[in-house]
Amino acid sequence: LGMRGELAPAVQLLERAVAAAEAGGHRRLGARAHGHLGITLQSGGRLAAAGEAVRESRRRWQYLGQHEELLRTLNNEATSAHILGNLANVAFHRGDYQRTGELFAEAVALMRESGDAHGLGSVLTNLGSFVDRHGDHDHAARLHAEAIDLLRRTGDRQSLAIPWSAPIVSLG
Repeated sequence: LGMRGELAPAVQLLERAVAAAEAGGHRRLGARAHGHLGITLQSGGRLAAAGEAVRESRRRWQYLGQHEELLRTLNNEATSAHILGNLANVAFHRGDYQRTGELFAEAVALMRESGDAHGLGSVLTNLGSFVDRHGDHDHAARLHAEAIDLLRRTGDRQSLAIPWSAPIVSLG
């Protein structure tokens, strides 16, 4: 729903998913639902609520022992990198560009460690769009070229079809 612009129903469904996960004691599902809720709220311009939902998702993953040092031992770098990428998007929309760059850099490093080629392609796309908007066009081109190569290797034709002039990170 959220991808089609129907944000209010998407938010309601995700809020129900969060409540159901909490009521059922499904912590991992709750962590994921909070993360998706944050992305959806961000799409609707509700940045404060988006930031809180993403932070709650991160707190839940930490509780589950799937973040920071424990994350590395459990080989869940990709999960943490996705969360960091979501936090970077929220930081960008809040105008905290230094923090955006730091979070994307951390997400890229973790995604490289994870071996998740598709996830790395996604994070590199967002980072490339970010650095391009800040004038480092050569660096952006290298990041996008690497992302395209990774996405081709994974066979993700849908992500390759995204216009590179209209980045995944909404900049307006």
